[in-house]
Amino acid sequence: MKNEKQKAFRLFILLFCCFAFTACNGDDDNNGGDDSNGGGDINTEPKTITITGFPGTTYNSKVAVLTLASTIGNGDEGAAFGSQAITGNPAELSLPLKAEAALTNNWTGTGAYYLLLAIKPASGVTGTTKYFCYTNGTTPNAERTNVPKYDITETTTTIPFNKFSDITNDEPKTIIITDLPVEYNGKVAVLRLDSTVNFDPLDGSAFGQLEIPDNTIDMTLPLKIEPELTTEWTGTGAYYLLLKMGSTAEDEAPDMHFCYTNGTTPNAGLTNIPKYNIREATTRIPFSKFYDITSMMSP
Repeated sequence: MKNEKQKAFRLFILLFCCFAFTACNGDDDNNGGDDSNGGGDINTEPKTITITGFPGTTYNSKVAVLTLASTIGNGDEGAAFGSQAITGNPAELSLPLKAEAALTNNWTGTGAYYLLLAIKPASGVTGTTKYFCYTNGTTPNAERTNVPKYDITETTTTIPFNKFSDITNDEPKTIIITDLPVEYNGKVAVLRLDSTVNFDPLDGSAFGQLEIPDNTIDMTLPLKIEPELTTEWTGTGAYYLLLKMGSTAEDEAPDMHFCYTNGTTPNAGLTNIPKYNIREATTRIPFSKFYDITSMMSP
C-alpha cells in the first residue's frame, strides 16, 4: 500500500511538472507579439515626428518639409516625408510621415535615417529656403560626415528643434552634369532652374551655359541669376531643371530639350516630373537622370 501511494505521488509530481513547462512556453509565445504600444505591431503603424521648441514667429507663413534620407545630399530622394504649413506662430511642428514626396500614403517603417528639414516659402510666394539637419545639437563639418542618423523606433518621435543645425549654403552655386554622352560634345548646353515647366528661354530663377568641349565627360555649369550670365546665383530651393542642347554655327542640327525626371518617364503633360532641391554649393547629377522631352514640346 505504501509503495502504491509513493507511485501515485511520483506520477502526480511528473504530471505537474509537464503542465507547468507547457504553460510557461505558452506565455512566452503570447509575449512575442507584444510591444510597448499595448500589443500593436510598431512596424505597421503610421509614424509621426514632432519637433518641439520651434521658433514659429521667425518662420510664420512658411512651409516646413521634413525628409528622412539614407544619405545627405541634394534632391528629394528619401524614405519618408512630412510637411506642415506654419501658421499662427506655432511652438511645435507635427509631421505625419508619408512614403513619397507627394504625401499620399502613410509611412509605417522604422530604422535609422538622416533628418533634413527645409523651411521654404509657401506656394506662390517668393523668398529663400532655409535648410536644417538633425545633428543632436553639435556643429556639422563641411562634408556632413559627423552628422548622426536618428533611429525611428516609435509611433511618435519627439525631437527638440535645438537638436537641428542650420546648413543653409549662401555660396555661389554650380551644377555638374556627369557621364555626358560623347554625342553632345560641340553643342551649347543651357540649363534653367524654374519654378514651372515651360520653354521660355528667358524665364527662370537661375541659368547656366557652356559650349561643350570635345572629350567632355562632366559638364560644369556655374549658375547665374539672369540669361546674360553676369551675376552669380547664391540661392537654394526646389526647382525644375530644364536643359537645352543647342546647335552652333557649325552644327545646324535642331535643338534638343531635356528635363530632370530622376530617371523616370514623364507623362504627356509633364505633370509627374520632380523638382530638384538645391542645397549645396556644388550639385552633381548624372545625365541619365534627365529625359529627352523634345517631342513633347509645344509647337
